[in-house]
Amino acid sequence: MISVGIFHGAFVGLGGAERMAALLARGLEQQGFGVKIYAISVSRYVVQELGVGHLLTKFTPFPSIKFLGIYQSLLSGYFGIRQVADKCDVVIQTGGGHQPIVETPTCRIVYWQGIWTRVNVKYQNGVWKYYYLPYKVFSSLGTANVGRRNLVLLVNSEFTRVNLARDLELDPAQMTVVYPPVELSKWAEGRKSSIREGVVNLSRFSPEKEHVAMMDCLRNIGTRFDMIGNTVNLVQEQYLAKLKRLRNVIDPTMIFGDNITQESTIARLQRAKVYFHGCEETFGLTTVEAMAAGCIPVVPNNSGHRETVPFEQLRYNTVEEARKKVVMASKGDYDYLLPEIHRHVEQFDVRLFLERMKQQIVRALSK
Repeated sequence: MISVGIFHGAFVGLGGAERMAALLARGLEQQGFGVKIYAISVSRYVVQELGVGHLLTKFTPFPSIKFLGIYQSLLSGYFGIRQVADKCDVVIQTGGGHQPIVETPTCRIVYWQGIWTRVNVKYQNGVWKYYYLPYKVFSSLGTANVGRRNLVLLVNSEFTRVNLARDLELDPAQMTVVYPPVELSKWAEGRKSSIREGVVNLSRFSPEKEHVAMMDCLRNIGTRFDMIGNTVNLVQEQYLAKLKRLRNVIDPTMIFGDNITQESTIARLQRAKVYFHGCEETFGLTTVEAMAAGCIPVVPNNSGHRETVPFEQLRYNTVEEARKKVVMASKGDYDYLLPEIHRHVEQFDVRLFLERMKQQIVRALSK
């Protein structure tokens, strides 16, 4: 039996990276692999929701030192990957942010879902850029390992591949695009419902998700607008509280669904008419899930959205255009695209994802 260790440093949210890691772990287990998820930070609620409690091991590869900040996660990742490599035949790194490329004798698959320009936005100005500089320098050292015989580098979109190659000065040909998975059968089960109304956004409650801009764009839109997401720390809880205060000023009819179950989330999307997104995404798993559930997506005309929503009619460049397209979608003006949307999302089905990942494991072992 081939043993696979999935290293996912923070298993504390219900974001796309966590859901992808969970689907990968459960799928490989069903195919006869020996699978363990290794995480440094763990939320019992998230583990229960994703059904991976029997596969997850929490460990501390590097002592927690107060005030280390981003360097804590960097050092924990570096030592954590090396420790996981000692326990299995293949290591798969699936974190949502920067992925350290560590040299180990074990075969490694690095699944990169973020890019430098998204990781370091906070550290581009003032004294913070000097704080961040050693982090980037140290993190980039591992790129020398790319191309070695036992390393496979995967990315979640063509957008990520192009940007990562530029930022880390790598050849794009050294990376393979494997789109993240969606359990289509689960999301699509009730999408034929004839009763559909309202607009939904599904994003964690964090400033980079542009909730305020979305609220301002859809103020007094004349239909229900739900913002569904989770909070995993005090900063996100404070941000959500701020959004709820702003709601009273912008539009009191807007609805927040915070930390609701995945079952409830799916049920709401299967009754919604429109899915609205307000920020860049390297892929955008929630958009694909919403399309699978039968929603018409309205998303920015940038980043990974051009791959997940290859319909120009459903992408916007300005706030005014976004509002106009949401109104049109709510009225059914884009319903003619639904059959094509449903065909498009088939390529993201979890069964195809698992086949591709199994091929990458064989590739890593044979290099």
